[in-house]
Amino acid sequence: MNANTNKPDERPKEPTVIETASATTSKDNENSGPFAYVITAVAIGALLVLSLASAGCVAAIVGVASQGISSSGRNSTYTPYSAPNENLNLDDMYNMDFEEFLKQYENELNGYGGTNGSTSSSNKRESGTAPVADVLDYQIAPFGDTIDDCLSASAYAGTPTEVRDFVRKVVSTDKDHATKLQTLLNSISNDDSQQADKLKEAASICDEANKAIAALEVPSIPNDSNGTAKDTLGTAKSEAAHRWELMKAEIDVIASGDEVDTKKLWRADEDVVDSTEEAASLLEDAMEQATKK
Repeated sequence: MNANTNKPDERPKEPTVIETASATTSKDNENSGPFAYVITAVAIGALLVLSLASAGCVAAIVGVASQGISSSGRNSTYTPYSAPNENLNLDDMYNMDFEEFLKQYENELNGYGGTNGSTSSSNKRESGTAPVADVLDYQIAPFGDTIDDCLSASAYAGTPTEVRDFVRKVVSTDKDHATKLQTLLNSISNDDSQQADKLKEAASICDEANKAIAALEVPSIPNDSNGTAKDTLGTAKSEAAHRWELMKAEIDVIASGDEVDTKKLWRADEDVVDSTEEAASLLEDAMEQATKK
């Protein structure tokens, strides 16, 4: 009898291993040991460190951006520092270009920022003194905005030719003398061997500017039957000339001795800035009045 019969294969079968992206049914996975957990912990730790570092970088960038440290220039309204030793606010930082920020930082390192000094910033502001060379490194009004800087370009729109030309004469005369004054004061900062003589020359520039603006003739304005626009224009011209009287007063404070009384300096500085803004505002008012039929 033929014993060759078909019998089922009784050998044990290997279980089918299923592999997916997230798991496996292989029993070899049980022999992996703690190495996988170590790798996971290291990876999480690295991610935490990178997250903290990224947050720090973002905070630093936002901080710099909020302080406005850029060379994009000033806005149309000049805001002087109450003193170079006071903490800068955001408006001050926005008004500074990068070079001015470096000068301010250097002043603070030299003791004018209240960090290394023995007195508070407010006390220094009210009763402190500073050498002339240091004062000329501050952002004082002679280095600040001119009337043109404070005057909106859109203010000229629709203005009669006579008025527009007159306003441009005022602001260009003001700006030309401001440039001369800044160049002269910068030369003192670079070489103070003739400091006294150059400060006298600076005062003369202020007188020249005052006389040049005062000599400008206010034009007749079409459709200005009651003379309102012409009167405002005349008042603006007077204020523009007065700005240079105040500028000379600030130069006189700087030239008063080897040590400058900062209390007097900041008062004189604020007077110049206020006058500059007032002159620009009056010129805008006059142009607006002149456009009305």
